[in-house]
Amino acid sequence: MNRPLLTAALVAAVTLSGCSAVQEEAGKALPPQIAIGECTNLEFPEQDATAEVADITKVDCGEAHKWETFADKRLDLDGEYPGDEGMAAIAEEFCYPEFEPFVGVSYDDSVLDMTYLTPTPDGWAQLRDRTITCFVGSEAGDITGTLKGSNR
Repeated sequence: MNRPLLTAALVAAVTLSGCSAVQEEAGKALPPQIAIGECTNLEFPEQDATAEVADITKVDCGEAHKWETFADKRLDLDGEYPGDEGMAAIAEEFCYPEFEPFVGVSYDDSVLDMTYLTPTPDGWAQLRDRTITCFVGSEAGDITGTLKGSNR
């Protein structure tokens, strides 16, 4: 892990554009569901390690986009939220080794960026959100086509 992540972490918010994956449960919005291989344009207010995602727009991978989902995992954890740093460590431990099987080269050897979504403290406590979602791409939004097996 010699290269720093573009964004240390993004925490999942509940706004999802261009799809119907957000559901309501007892009046609360559930975290967005993004499948492996789906392409998105994550938008967030600031490049902040704990910024909440302001918008997740799913796009056809054949169109210009910023990110593609390459892995996700539901954590088998109960108890208190592990904190932002703890959650970032868990996400990085999961996402780094998943990068190479999807892209074809290790993150350290890649020209691509990586980031992830993690549960918010409120999502953890109120919605039992335990999902980490890993993304590969470029903040510049200049990706066209899938990055799976791209060896970039």
